[in-house]
Amino acid sequence: MAQRHRLAAVLTATFLLWTIGCHHPLEDSRSTTAHSGSTSATQPAELTQTDPGWRPTAVRMRVFPSTRFVSDSGRPVLEARVEMIDEMGDSVKTSGSWRVELFSGGDARPIREPRKLLYSWQIQATTLAQQQRHYDPVTRAYLFRLQMDQPTDPQQAVTVSVTFTQPGGVTLQAVGTIDPAS
Repeated sequence: MAQRHRLAAVLTATFLLWTIGCHHPLEDSRSTTAHSGSTSATQPAELTQTDPGWRPTAVRMRVFPSTRFVSDSGRPVLEARVEMIDEMGDSVKTSGSWRVELFSGGDARPIREPRKLLYSWQIQATTLAQQQRHYDPVTRAYLFRLQMDQPTDPQQAVTVSVTFTQPGGVTLQAVGTIDPAS
């Protein structure tokens, strides 16, 4: 009888040690990944730290039709909204600098007539604080509130030209019109 108890104790201890100390390798990698955020060999290659994969990058931009003139404490302000768009056609945030220029005349004006540069602004959005100041999460576009000395002629269309330069030197351009008839 004592031998039977001893055998049962050894079997129970072996079973307990096996359940506590032994894990299937796949279960280990799953729990490690789920809890610590580290990668394992069981994850697809595109999710590892060594292969960063696709990163959203602005490849084009557009000037929102809602770009307009407003008054801020009696002073004219151009509210320019600019959307940055990635390869999939989705809005994205990006770091870099914008040059916003306001020209006399709209798109309907004949090309042979020169346009007069009315205003020019340079805007940086390379820091987190600058991004927070200019990016509007509701419209998923950048909002630049650009002060002017004098209002433009309310009867004439104007052209808003935006040039964006990424830190690597790549530039994107977009043009919009503010038409007094609309």
